[in-house]
Amino acid sequence: MRLKKILILLILGVCISASVSCRAETPAREARGLWVECEGSQETLSTKAKIDQLIQRARNSGFNTLFVQVYRHDRAWYNSRYADTTPYRDIVKREKIDPLAYLIQHAHKAGLKVHAWLNMFRIGKVKTAPV
Repeated sequence: MRLKKILILLILGVCISASVSCRAETPAREARGLWVECEGSQETLSTKAKIDQLIQRARNSGFNTLFVQVYRHDRAWYNSRYADTTPYRDIVKREKIDPLAYLIQHAHKAGLKVHAWLNMFRIGKVKTAPV
């Protein structure tokens, strides 16, 4: 009986000590995100200057993460085999850059994370969209 009590106390002690050391880790930093549209009144990805301005404003405003829309109405702001890449090709031709690659490279240098945002179900009246 005494051995049984000691064994129970020992098991209980191990369980308690294990649970104390299994605390949840605090995230390294809080995400403060900014949603960025690819088209609209700002046309944020259309020029190097606008991309640079976006990065600077995001940093100055305390954001650390950008959620960048790269697909809308079956049009892509990246090189795609499936969507209409007219916006992407226009920027590459005019600015001599891949807008998404440029944004990612410069945002990372500024300490910002970048997540591509694909607005898949915002096709509108495009009946022939492959998605």
